[in-house]
Amino acid sequence: MKINNGLRIAHMNFSFSPSKKFFNNVSLHCLPGQLNFLQGKNGSGKSTLFSILQGRISAHAQLTGAFSIDEYETKIDHNQVDDKFTQQVTTVVQKVDEMLAPHFAVEQNLQCANLPQYPGLRDLPHAQKLNLLQEFNINAAARVEQLSGGQRQILAILMALQKPTKLLLLDEPTAALDPKNAHMVIQCLRRLAQELNITVLIISHDKELVLTYAPNYYFEIKQDDNDVRTIEKTIF
Repeated sequence: MKINNGLRIAHMNFSFSPSKKFFNNVSLHCLPGQLNFLQGKNGSGKSTLFSILQGRISAHAQLTGAFSIDEYETKIDHNQVDDKFTQQVTTVVQKVDEMLAPHFAVEQNLQCANLPQYPGLRDLPHAQKLNLLQEFNINAAARVEQLSGGQRQILAILMALQKPTKLLLLDEPTAALDPKNAHMVIQCLRRLAQELNITVLIISHDKELVLTYAPNYYFEIKQDDNDVRTIEKTIF
């Protein structure tokens, strides 16, 4: 039986330039089938970590370490993350309205995310997709502009998951939402993580959401007096 081990980062060091280290000896393990949360002060490096996982770093950056996602393992080669790793990573942008066609129906937006020019995309099972829409009161025939902020966020997540995904990254997916919509989005993400058995890593400043939906720990970026970052696992 295939075992999904989630995301592992081992002994990662990162610098924007040779003279100044940014991340020092970072190791972490994010499990699949549950929600993994990342916290840290503004400017602490949360978005930088996501850029590294996406393979989006400058030519002058210095990166070492080993990454794995489920059964695929890679060591950093020439300061770059292997394409076979980054192809398994999907990101939902913070401004999800940029992903959506507001005058189109929900179902049309989902279909647009699965256009033939994107080879290898897969659709969520039809029944599962409709169950998710029904569970969160999303009318497949409704125009996107009629949806609440939380419903638009859920639609954007479903659209992003048309791409084969083992690691789903979300940057503050509830930042602009009221508490009711924020909980709805996180509940949807929890369902998707469990049913698809994917690894979900969420940047969030909302401590209440983290304490409610994290298993019993979250990850936090810490800075020392020299502004060098490490990532610690905080158990609660």
